[in-house]
Amino acid sequence: MNTTYDVRVWKTEVRHGKRGTVYRVRWGVAGIPRRETFQTAALADSFRSKLLTAQREGVAFDIDTGLPVTMQRAARAMTWYEFACAFVDMKWPRVAATTRRTHAEALTAVTVSMFTGTRGKPDDKLIRKALNRWGFNKVKRDDPDMPDDVRAALRWVAANTRPVSDLAKPEVLRPLLDALLVKLDGTPAATSVVSRRRKIFNTAVEYAVERKLLHSNPIPALKWKIPKAVTVVDRRRVVNPTQARQLLAAVAQQGRSGPRLVAFYGCLYFAALRPEEAVALNKRHLDIPESGWGWLHLDRAEPHAGKDWTDSGRNRDRRQL
Repeated sequence: MNTTYDVRVWKTEVRHGKRGTVYRVRWGVAGIPRRETFQTAALADSFRSKLLTAQREGVAFDIDTGLPVTMQRAARAMTWYEFACAFVDMKWPRVAATTRRTHAEALTAVTVSMFTGTRGKPDDKLIRKALNRWGFNKVKRDDPDMPDDVRAALRWVAANTRPVSDLAKPEVLRPLLDALLVKLDGTPAATSVVSRRRKIFNTAVEYAVERKLLHSNPIPALKWKIPKAVTVVDRRRVVNPTQARQLLAAVAQQGRSGPRLVAFYGCLYFAALRPEEAVALNKRHLDIPESGWGWLHLDRAEPHAGKDWTDSGRNRDRRQL
C-alpha cells in the first residue's frame, strides 16, 4: 500500500444546482486533489471531521484512494460469502455454462472452510446444496421460489463466514487449501479436481486484490503444492477395436435408441470426439463415401451444463469448438 502523511483538508464547498444543494468535501493527499459529495451538511461535516482527526493523530493516508488507513480498512471489510457472490456475478456474463457450474462447485468447497462457528448451523448437505445450486448461481440467488430451508441456510452462511482479509493469515489459508484435497466423504479428490478448485480459488483471490480487500495474493507465499497426478495408463483397461465393436453391437439391441447410441459411441471411439462434439453432429456434418473412411466436419460443441446455468434455459449450452 502507498501511504503518505502529506495531507491538506480544505473547507466544505456548498454548491447549488437545479436538483438541489450538495456539500462537497475537498482534501489533498500527496498533492493529489480529492473530493466527496454529500446530500446534507451533517454528512459532509462528519466525513470532514474524520479526515481532520486522522490528520491530527498522525494516521497515514492511502495515496491510491485518498482515505486514512483506518477508514480504508473499514471500507474494505467484506465477508467471504458476500465477496464470492460478487466474484460469481462478475464472471457470469463472460464464461460458459459449464464454467459457471464449476465455479459454484469450487467456491462451495472453499466456503464451507470459512465458517466462523457452528451455532445454529444447518445440515452440511443442505448448506452445500444451497450454495452450489442457489447461492453461487446469479440467476437463482434471488429466485422467489427458493425453498424455505435453502433460504434459511444461505442466511446462516451470510452471517457466519469470515472476512476476506482473514485469507492473509496462514492459519486460515492452509487448512482451507487442505480441504480442497478431499471429497465430501473424506476420501482424496482426483488431482484434476483439486487443480481446478485451486485455480478458481486463486483467480478469486486475485479479484480480491483488485477490489483492495487484500493487499496481495497470499497463496504463492504459502508452501503448499497440489499432489502430482498419475499419468500412467493401464493398457488392460483400454478397450481394443474388437471389444469396441462387440460393445456397439450390444448397444444396437437397445430398442429405439440403439442406432443413435451406436452412432454416438462410435464417434467417440473411432473418431475420438468429445461427447459434446458428437452430440452436435447431424447429417450436414457428414462426408462419408460409399467405401473407406470419410470426414466429420465439426463447427460447434454442445456441452451439458443443466438449464439452471445456461442463458437459453436449455440443458445444453451451444459453444464454439
